[in-house]
Amino acid sequence: MEKGKINGKGFSLVELLGVIVILGILSGVAVIAVSRYLNKAKTQSYEIMEESVYSAAQNYVLDSIDEFSGNKTVRIEKLVEDGYLDPLIDPAKKDGSECGGTVVIKSKSASGSGAVDDVTYTIKLVCSMYMSGGSVDYYGDVPAGVVYPKK
Repeated sequence: MEKGKINGKGFSLVELLGVIVILGILSGVAVIAVSRYLNKAKTQSYEIMEESVYSAAQNYVLDSIDEFSGNKTVRIEKLVEDGYLDPLIDPAKKDGSECGGTVVIKSKSASGSGAVDDVTYTIKLVCSMYMSGGSVDYYGDVPAGVVYPKK
């Protein structure tokens, strides 16, 4: 073998650097995509929590329909304490922290006779990395003349 002749087997330093740069770019794109996916999943978790709070608030109104007086603010913790809602575990925390907040229940008419019409539920969910700001309004009618058993 002659001195100074390079063996044709293997890769040059430039080729290896090119592969490393390409892998770096691909991994960067993958990290961004996974991060967006995780953030979207957390946002959907919070939206599902708001829907659960809405259902719990509806049940709360139905169970207390005789003493319902039109407008009321209920803490989410109260809905959990009274058994209308399971604890809302914050998906952004690993320590099992719970989310809190309030539900403002407004009705155009409340007669105390088993009828509540045009009910609006404004939910303000507060978690470590999320706050709905009370801008989530749900509308629903509570049927008149329906007797619901109290818990």
